[in-house]
Amino acid sequence: MFVSTEEIIQAVIGDDVILPCHTVFDKNNSKVTWKHRDQIVHTYQYGKDCLTNQDTNFKNRTSLFHDEMTRGNLSLKLTNVTERDAGNYSCEVPEHPEHNITLVVERKPTKGPVHVTILYIGLSLGGLFIGALIGIVWKKYGNTSRCAGRDRRERNRAGIRESFPMRINMENPNDAAS
Repeated sequence: MFVSTEEIIQAVIGDDVILPCHTVFDKNNSKVTWKHRDQIVHTYQYGKDCLTNQDTNFKNRTSLFHDEMTRGNLSLKLTNVTERDAGNYSCEVPEHPEHNITLVVERKPTKGPVHVTILYIGLSLGGLFIGALIGIVWKKYGNTSRCAGRDRRERNRAGIRESFPMRINMENPNDAAS
């Protein structure tokens, strides 16, 4: 009897992922076959891995948890995930229902160049100097921009510089042009 249900698993390109599968399993007399779009990803039979029919896309990137198989853990570890790995997988054990998993593969967030703009504004009124120092940092991540101001400084009447935390939210002007 299968303990698992159909699942959706997410992974990022280049990461490792575990595709879960649990059922009653006799490690020495049973067979488990993992498939992706009807291509063999990994086969374990009679106490050992049998990878002669393994799809070349998965060569040297799959493994099972041999020490946990007697407890029914037939999960597949897939290393260095690629875009081609996305899609439907099945964990097949004879005399048990097929267990299906959908792997969704996402790209790593791209980190664009960091743009720094420093703006200094000063004003002197009758011996009182008021100044502002603003550091604006733009980081472009895909279609979103993040902007944060760094600090604002003023001199009080005694001439002592005081700092006030400040955040500035603004859109990246380059995003509006795209």
